[in-house]
Amino acid sequence: MLLAYQSLGVVYGDLSISPLYVYKSTFADDITHTDSNDEILGVLSFVFWTLTLIPLLKYVSIVLRADDNGEGGTFALYSLICRHANVSLLPNRQLADEELSTYSLERPPEEVAHGSRVRRWLEAHRSLKTALLVMVCSRLFLGLSSPCLFLFALQHYGTHRVGFLFAPIILAWLICMSALGVYNIIYWNPQVYMALNPVYMFKFLKKTKKSGWMSLGGILLCMTGSEAMFADLGHFSYSAIHSLLSLLWCTLH
Repeated sequence: MLLAYQSLGVVYGDLSISPLYVYKSTFADDITHTDSNDEILGVLSFVFWTLTLIPLLKYVSIVLRADDNGEGGTFALYSLICRHANVSLLPNRQLADEELSTYSLERPPEEVAHGSRVRRWLEAHRSLKTALLVMVCSRLFLGLSSPCLFLFALQHYGTHRVGFLFAPIILAWLICMSALGVYNIIYWNPQVYMALNPVYMFKFLKKTKKSGWMSLGGILLCMTGSEAMFADLGHFSYSAIHSLLSLLWCTLH
């Protein structure tokens, strides 16, 4: 529970703020809504199902379980791939690693010998190995391209102290946003639950046509920060990150 509380300030800060910009970015100048509000319900349906399929199902059910000895992130995932397939262009095996309980492969020898088609395909082409390494390294430069000086100044105090500092702020923000959401639903439009029907997504695209497809880039803002759940896995644990996700998911919707 302590780790779950700290993860509020570190993991869920970005994910809980991103939905604020969705509607402003989605409804460009060439998209207007009619009296039927199908466009508004369509965007809300996109937001609901995007948050459901990506952070809740993809990351919690699949990505968070692909850890490398408890570590998460792009480099940990690349190390895990290199351990199960001969695709590494850099030396990645050290004698000290063999002492880790989860380092050795637990698959049968015959399964390791044959492998999958994807694995054999990657191992047979050096260009694919290079592309994989470049793609992984590019994530490092993207992360360093726009650093927040304030957070870097506090980083040396440790993740647990930073988590304790931001957790009450994010918690207060989530409570206020939930209260405002419940009030607006009751006061303005109790029928907004109809957006749970994915049919409104097709209605939105049918009415807006090309402009609707172009506006889907704004929909992606609702899940920016989802990768933090996997990247910060080494600081916290799967159960700590998972325990608060259901609460956050309900709040964002």
